[in-house]
Amino acid sequence: MEIVFVYGTLRQGYNNHKLLLNCEFIDAGRTVNNYAMYANGIPYVSDNEQVSQIYGELYLVNQRILFNLDMLEGHPSWYKRKKIAIETFEGKVYNAWLYFNNTKTENLIVSGDYSDHL
Repeated sequence: MEIVFVYGTLRQGYNNHKLLLNCEFIDAGRTVNNYAMYANGIPYVSDNEQVSQIYGELYLVNQRILFNLDMLEGHPSWYKRKKIAIETFEGKVYNAWLYFNNTKTENLIVSGDYSDHL
């Protein structure tokens, strides 16, 4: 089993969340370190810039689901999956997979929360 941190269309209430419906929701949280989030219809998190913490949700997934997420995200050619530290709002820290893409658009989401873009 693996832990993934989702910050965009895989979050609850968004169209790709259906891929995680049978997975265990761990908690909501944010990245320990700062990154940059851009959006152009879909969000991109870049590890080339330090703007703000990124907000999202943690899920426990099996290898089949992780493979399906990799296919959705185009890992490793479009998004690149990396393990980073995620902190829940209660202060518990997890080492989780996050999908990075260093595509830079004009739409920087300074808050680091994709729902602020909509």
